[in-house]
Amino acid sequence: MKVSVLSMFRDSEEYLGGTLERLSSLEEQEPSIEFEYFFYENDSVDSTVSILEDWLSNRNGLVSSEQLNKAKFSQSTSVERQIDMTNYRNRMLSIARPLESDYSIILDSDVFFDKSIVRDYLPYFTEGVAMVTPNVLQNIKCQMSDGARESYYDSFALIDRFGNNGMTWASNPFFNKEDREGWERGDPVEVRSAFGGCPMIKSEILNNVSWSTDGGCEHWNFCRDVSSYGKILVAPSVQVRVVLSESVINSIGKSHMRNVVEKQKQLLPLLSEIYR
Repeated sequence: MKVSVLSMFRDSEEYLGGTLERLSSLEEQEPSIEFEYFFYENDSVDSTVSILEDWLSNRNGLVSSEQLNKAKFSQSTSVERQIDMTNYRNRMLSIARPLESDYSIILDSDVFFDKSIVRDYLPYFTEGVAMVTPNVLQNIKCQMSDGARESYYDSFALIDRFGNNGMTWASNPFFNKEDREGWERGDPVEVRSAFGGCPMIKSEILNNVSWSTDGGCEHWNFCRDVSSYGKILVAPSVQVRVVLSESVINSIGKSHMRNVVEKQKQLLPLLSEIYR
C-alpha cells in the first residue's frame, strides 16, 4: 500500500521538528507502507524550507516554495483568508498530482496525531466511503454538555447531513439526536462536510477534486465535490489534537462564548428532534 502525505507550512520552525518526528514515527509504525510527501510553503522568513528539504533528502517527496508576499492570518473566518487558503491548498495539490497512491492524508502541520493513525482509519474505508476525518480536539473544555472533556476544534468546516453547522466548543459537535448518540457510542457519523486537520481520502478521488470558496469555509465546496464520489465520515475514535496558544484562547471574548453557547443550547432540543 502507498500513502501520500500533503501538508502546508509557513514560518513553522518553532514546531516543525515535532511534526516531522510524528511523521517519522508513522513510518516506523507502518514499515510495509510506502510513504511519499508533498509539502507546500510560502513566504517563510525562518528555516522552514531548509528543514523540510533536509528531512526529505532520503525520502520520496517534494517541497514547493514560493514568495507571494502575502500577509499572515490569525485564526479567522474572513473571506480574504478563505480565498488565500483555497489558493494555497490548490497549489499544494498541484505539486502532488497525479497521485498514484492508494490513500492521501491532508495534514495541517500543527495537528498532533498518533503513529497508528493510518491503521486507525483503514477499517472505516468500507464500500462507498470516500474520506474519513478525525475527532479533532482542542484545549478548550466542552461548554455544552461535559466540561471534563475537550471540545471539537474544526466546527467551522463541519456540516451535518441536514445542513446544520457543527456545534462550537462542544465535545459532541452534532445537533441531531441520532448523530449525537452514534458519536457517544464511538460510531462514525456521516456528514456533508468535515476536515479536522488530518483527514484521509482515497487518492483517486483527490485527483479529481479541488478547493474553492464562495466566501465561506474552503472545505465546504471541497467536501461537496468529494461527496459526489462517496460518503464522508467523522470517526470519533480517531482522535487528533490542536493546542491553541493562551493568546488565542484569551482572544475569545467571554460574552461572545456565552452568547454562542446559549444559542446552541436553545437550538439543541429543537434540532435534535426535527431531523430524526
